[in-house]
Amino acid sequence: MNRDLFKYAHPEDLPAIKSAFKNAIAGKSPYDIEHRIVREDTGEVRYVKATGEVEFEDGKPVKMWGTSRDITRQKQIEAEKSRLEADLRHSHKMEAIGTLAGGVAHDFNNIMCIILGYTELARNRSPEGLPVRKYLDEIWSASNRAKDIVQQILAYTRKTGQKRIPVNMSSLVRESLKLVRSTTPRGIEINEQIAPDAGTIAIDPSQVGQILINLATNAVHAMPDGGVLTVSLCAKDLQAADLKRFNGRPSGRYAVLEVSDTGHGIPGEDIEKIFDPYFTTKEVGKGSGMGLAVVHGIVTNNDGGIAIRSTTGKGTIFEVVFPTIDEIPVRPPRIAPSAPTGKEKILFVDDEAAIVTMSRVRLAELGYTVEAVSDPLEALAVFQRDPDAFDLIITDMAMPKMDGDKLIRRILGMRNDIPIILCTGYSDKVDLKSAGAIGATAYLEKPIDSVKLARTIRELLDKR
Repeated sequence: MNRDLFKYAHPEDLPAIKSAFKNAIAGKSPYDIEHRIVREDTGEVRYVKATGEVEFEDGKPVKMWGTSRDITRQKQIEAEKSRLEADLRHSHKMEAIGTLAGGVAHDFNNIMCIILGYTELARNRSPEGLPVRKYLDEIWSASNRAKDIVQQILAYTRKTGQKRIPVNMSSLVRESLKLVRSTTPRGIEINEQIAPDAGTIAIDPSQVGQILINLATNAVHAMPDGGVLTVSLCAKDLQAADLKRFNGRPSGRYAVLEVSDTGHGIPGEDIEKIFDPYFTTKEVGKGSGMGLAVVHGIVTNNDGGIAIRSTTGKGTIFEVVFPTIDEIPVRPPRIAPSAPTGKEKILFVDDEAAIVTMSRVRLAELGYTVEAVSDPLEALAVFQRDPDAFDLIITDMAMPKMDGDKLIRRILGMRNDIPIILCTGYSDKVDLKSAGAIGATAYLEKPIDSVKLARTIRELLDKR
C-alpha cells in the first residue's frame, strides 16, 4: 500500500495519523482524521480533513482511497470564535464582579466615612506624644488602606469616575519608580529604561502609579531569591498587526510600558486566568489576587491594552499600551494640607445619623454654621422655609424617601444659584460626568478627606 500520506504530515501529528491508518487497515475504524501538513514548497503549515476507505481481499487490505480537504480557514474561524466566546465570558464575569462591588461599596464607604471622620476629630483633640494619639494614628492609617482597597476594586470594575487629564507618561513613570525603588528588596536589581518623552496620555495621574506598583510587586513576588526587574517606557507607532494581542486596538502612536522580571514565569494554563479577580498562585497571606485585576481594569478603562508573555523558569513580561494625544500635559496640582475655614451657613443631608453628627462637628470646627439632617424630606422643608438662609448644600446621593438627584432638582427649583456638593459612597445613577447634568456644582466620593471637603466648600463659596 502507498503510504505517501505520511510524507507531508506535521511531525507532531504523525503519531496520531499512523494510529488512525493502522486502525483503518485492521478494519477497526474508518480513516477519518484532522491534522496538519507542511507544504514542501513554502514550509507553510495547513490544516486538512483526511478521510479514506480500505478495500479488503481475503480479509487483507489491498487498497485505500480517500480525500484530503484543506480546512485551514475553518480552523481560523473556529479559533476566532473561541477567542470571542472567551472574551464574552470574561466580560460577563467582570459585569457580575462590578455589580457585587457596587452593591458593597456604598455601604462600606459610608462606614469608612464614619470611622475616618470620628478618628480625625479624635486626633485633632489628642496632643502629639500621648499613647492614645498613636493608637488613633494606626486606626487612621488602616482605615485609609481599607478605603484604597475599595477604590481599587471599583477602578477594576470600571465603576469610578476618575478625572482624566493630559499628563506626560515619562514623568509619571519616573515618579512612580521612586516608590518602587524604596519598597523593593535589596536582592532585586532595578533596570530603568525610560525614554525622555514617551508622549502625552489622558489618564488620572494616580492610576499610573497603581499600574506600575502592582506590576512591580507581582514581579518581585516572582523572584523570591533575587533577580532583575526591568521597567522600560517609550513611544511607538503600532499597526493593527502589532495590536492584535491588545484586544485589537486601532493603529496609531502609543506609549508602551514594559515591566519584566527574571523570575519563575507563569505556567501556560494560568496565563488566561492571570487577570481574573482573586486568582493567585501565591501562598495564603502573600497576596489577594486583586493586583493584576486592578491593572487590567485601569488599563481598559483608559482606552489602553495589556498583554503578557511568559516562559516558565525564564521570567515574565507585561506590556501596557496607551494611545498618545496631541495635548499639552497638565501638571497635577499639589494640594496644601491646610483646611480653609469660613463663616457661611451650610445645609448638610445624609441618611446615616452617625455621618450627620460627625459632619456637623467637622464643619462647625471649620467655622461654618450647620443645619444637619438625616431625612431628605426634612431638608427640603427646612430649605423651603427660608431658601436665602443657606449659602451651600451638601447632600448624599442614595437616600430613602428621596435620592440626592431629586432633592437637588427640587432645591434648584426654589433657588437656582445655590452651590450644591453631591456626595456618594457609590451610585450607578451618577458619576463625575453626570453630576453636573443634574445640577450639582461639585461631586465628591466617600469617604471624603476633610481637607478636600474644606477646599471644595471654600472654592464654591468664593466663586459666588
